[in-house]
Amino acid sequence: MELNILLLLVFGIAFLGMVSLPPLLKKLPVSVPLIYIIVGIGIFLLPFDYPEFLPVSQPKHGLLLEYLTELIVIISLFAAGVRMDRDLSRENLSGGLRLVLLTMPLSMIALALIGVYGLALSIPTAILLGAVLIPTDPVLAGHIQVGPPGSRDESEVRHSLTLEAGLNDGLAFPFVYLALAVVAVDEPWAAVAEWALWDLGYKVIVGGAMGLLLGYLLSRLFFLIASKTPDVEFRGGIYVISAVLLSYAVTEVVGGYGFLAAFVAGYVGRRFNKASKHHLRTSIYLEQIEQVILTLLLLLLGELVASNMDAIFQPVCIVVALALLLVIRPLLGRLSLIGTHIKNSEKWALSFLGVRGIGSLYYLAYAHNRADFEGIEWVWGIVITTVVLSILIHGITAKPLLRWLG
Repeated sequence: MELNILLLLVFGIAFLGMVSLPPLLKKLPVSVPLIYIIVGIGIFLLPFDYPEFLPVSQPKHGLLLEYLTELIVIISLFAAGVRMDRDLSRENLSGGLRLVLLTMPLSMIALALIGVYGLALSIPTAILLGAVLIPTDPVLAGHIQVGPPGSRDESEVRHSLTLEAGLNDGLAFPFVYLALAVVAVDEPWAAVAEWALWDLGYKVIVGGAMGLLLGYLLSRLFFLIASKTPDVEFRGGIYVISAVLLSYAVTEVVGGYGFLAAFVAGYVGRRFNKASKHHLRTSIYLEQIEQVILTLLLLLLGELVASNMDAIFQPVCIVVALALLLVIRPLLGRLSLIGTHIKNSEKWALSFLGVRGIGSLYYLAYAHNRADFEGIEWVWGIVITTVVLSILIHGITAKPLLRWLG
């Protein structure tokens, strides 16, 4: 069998599985992404002459991984904003904001210290390690986030985790830029000052502002077109994709964080005509496109594992990954939520369910494609190990935990 036929066969079965497996495994503590990663490992261990773009973790071919992960994160962030029914009152903001503004930077500091003193990494590489691992993932954490628009599936835990994932993918980017700023300069303090003004200040403000503006304009135009077009002729799915891409790309053009803008634009768009059936349709469009890309990415993650066997699942990688997933995130998350109105059991759930995934792979590919970091192979090993273990641990525990919380 030729490679192209094998891949078409695999993709056809994989896409079918994305539709059929979730309902079949709904009550079982089994992770569909983990199944796909194992399948991907098996495929890429077969003795075929694979295309030149593999392995995708190498800088020469890393743009494939960077672009695919970037696209799915944009779609997932916009979709997360669309699904959020709650208005952002002070009470509704408290849990997610504390996880973003307290847990995230404290986790980055802890990981950077582990990188410097535990792994003997250079300071820029240690900063990069922390930066790529701090954001929770909006893609692989979909099963623990809020349900479709109007579904009323928006408990405190789901709402706060969705808000955290929506915001921290944009707010983690400044720390990636910090690593890039200090990796090749003679005067790091001057680079840090410029970074604080531009990457931590201007880009965050512009990202949020552009999300508000574009979310308002695009949603108004959407409902104007929908009101003047027969339902059977309205190409809502195409419009939604254009809105996702524009909210991200226009913001990047003016120097803001497109990830932040995409989430904010999706959330702002949900505020218009909240009872409209179009919000649910929008969510369905985005979810289906997201699942197609995710299928390819999970198989590629299997390729990453297969082609980096000598660098991942080393004792050091496993220790750092488990330290983040089972100690650093849960403890810092719980401390950050002290004083909120959230129930104690929900605080522990919020602290534990910090899923790592596609976003971390994007940030690492982005940085690796733009600078030479000493010891970057260790960062790849730790990140891939963390993502796989997060899929395993959170995939098994999330469903029973959320059912226990009701």
